[in-house]
Amino acid sequence: MSNDNVTNNPSPSGKLKVERWAAWTSGVESAEEWRAFLAQPQESPNSASVAMADVSEFLTGMQRRRLSPLARAVFKVALKCVAKGECLPSIFCSVYGETQRTYSILETIAESEAVSPMDFSLSVHSAISGQFTILSNNTKPTITLSPSDQSYLSAFAEAYGILNEGAEAVLVVCYEEQLPDLYQPYVVSSNSPLAVAFKLRLGEARAGESCHNLSFEGLNTLEDDSRLPLLELISYFAENRTVLTQAGWQLSTL
Repeated sequence: MSNDNVTNNPSPSGKLKVERWAAWTSGVESAEEWRAFLAQPQESPNSASVAMADVSEFLTGMQRRRLSPLARAVFKVALKCVAKGECLPSIFCSVYGETQRTYSILETIAESEAVSPMDFSLSVHSAISGQFTILSNNTKPTITLSPSDQSYLSAFAEAYGILNEGAEAVLVVCYEEQLPDLYQPYVVSSNSPLAVAFKLRLGEARAGESCHNLSFEGLNTLEDDSRLPLLELISYFAENRTVLTQAGWQLSTL
């Protein structure tokens, strides 16, 4: 029996180049600020000093009015990765999404009060991606993911598929916020909205860009369960790490 079609590494893989990336949490934005922040023993802003992301350079006051603190963080990083008027297919990835809005609705239901239709529409998992496409006039397809294994690299895998179907570039945004107190004993979360965005393409990187290999290694654990997985993703880019592994997926610098 011939083994000509058998390889030593049958796992799927592909090259992705990062044209732009941006990350934000309260008081932390530039790559230098992120490196200093990630070097701290306690990688989370003091809850008393948490500020909302300033998106006034992108949106009018009327447009900002219905955006939650989490949505503002998403807009902050996403709009830094696309040119004005540029339309890209987009992938929005969050394990928990708008948990503060959702928890508020649950409290309303528990008190036997009527739930506001607007509150409900802004709490669903695709709410932020919908707000983004509307306010940025982005007519390209958008996908919202919720990786149960907290592997944000699944969004990169989705982007790789879209790029191989012919898209020139894809916008990927990953984000989380502080969970309500009820969930704190069971899940570790940031004290501030946390968001990172990437503009991805296929091919070789040019000056100012980075190129990475995405592969599926079948590993079932997170690289470091003592740190928030979303911070691990930001750390990979901010600290110029060579490998990031998250629940089966691996990203490595070329």
